[in-house]
Amino acid sequence: MKISYVLPVYNAQNNIAQCIKSLLKQNIKPHEIIIFNDGSTDNTGRVISHIMDSEFSFICFDQPETLGAAVRRNEGNEIATGDIIAVCDADFYMPDNLDRFSSSIHLVFLPTTEYSLLSS
Repeated sequence: MKISYVLPVYNAQNNIAQCIKSLLKQNIKPHEIIIFNDGSTDNTGRVISHIMDSEFSFICFDQPETLGAAVRRNEGNEIATGDIIAVCDADFYMPDNLDRFSSSIHLVFLPTTEYSLLSS
């Protein structure tokens, strides 16, 4: 199972390091971490660049214009390549036991090919 994490961040220099480190400590290692630095005016970009680990796929977009978390989440969903896409905010810290409920994730997040549109 490949998990892609999408993180839209804005002025998150105080939180982003702990968030990313918590994702990297998971028993199920991230397939990729996609970060959108959404026009931050603090040192968020610098903190992110210090944390990036070559063992995992990090994709970081340093966006000069602030478009908001919803737009950045949608952009991340379009480029994510994992079987499961998890969206996190910069102040979110993942517990170390994601593998305990990974089987439940498959029950909740069905692949999009299993959905069909219904019309009335």
